[in-house]
Amino acid sequence: MVRLELRPGITGLAAVSGRQSLTWDQRMMLDCWYVQNWNIWLDVRILLCTIPIVLSQANVYDADGQMKARS
Repeated sequence: MVRLELRPGITGLAAVSGRQSLTWDQRMMLDCWYVQNWNIWLDVRILLCTIPIVLSQANVYDADGQMKARS
């Protein structure tokens, strides 16, 4: 329920910490940590980290189910 205390956004801590290479439990743990430790500077850091990660396409699966690249 902790995870649901904040509204979803365009990016997140799990997205910049491993994307699809993380397990579901790891994502939940990062989301709960984010809720408990939120501050504006954490959001700024996550947003700034998102840009190079999205451009690199690291830790994303292609149409064949193969991971393109690992970060």
